[in-house]
Amino acid sequence: MGSWLGPAVTAAFISSLIAALGWYVSFRTARGAESRRRDERVRDVQTAILAEIRSAVHHLRQYERSEILEGVRRRTQESPTYVPFIATEPSSPLYRSIAGEISILPNAVIDAVVLFYRQQEVIAYFADDLRGDRFAAMPGEEKIRMIEDYLALRDYAAALGQDAVQALETSLGQGVSRPGEDRSGRKSASDEAWRQT
Repeated sequence: MGSWLGPAVTAAFISSLIAALGWYVSFRTARGAESRRRDERVRDVQTAILAEIRSAVHHLRQYERSEILEGVRRRTQESPTYVPFIATEPSSPLYRSIAGEISILPNAVIDAVVLFYRQQEVIAYFADDLRGDRFAAMPGEEKIRMIEDYLALRDYAAALGQDAVQALETSLGQGVSRPGEDRSGRKSASDEAWRQT
């Protein structure tokens, strides 16, 4: 009886060791695949948001602020009942679709992205007010001041968008810096825009 006990115990031990090793390798492989899928999802979301924000910044910067104000002033002087046309602000369908999972993004990106999209909401609400009857009934100078505020909000949003683009590009490894440039003391575009308003 003792002659087969040693090999049987050894075989059981080796069999158990192989099963445990197989389980461990399987667990590590599954965990690695899950981590790769998550990293890929984070990269895909960041890339898509980057494209949407770049497009929005382009839209925000395609108008010359001084020309708009000059045109509103001239038209208001010509006709006190003049009401400037304010277009509906474009929506952000991508951001709305991923807002619930924004926490998957790196912390350094979340703040800049949320600030930009929040400013976009503020602009949209302000634009709705500018299309209302209350704005139409205001005296000309008040309309001009409201338009100035609206354009300042858009300028600030463009600067926040630039900050978000920079954060996303850095996170994605696309950030381009010049040799010897010290980015630690660099001011954000939104800080500069806020000071100018």
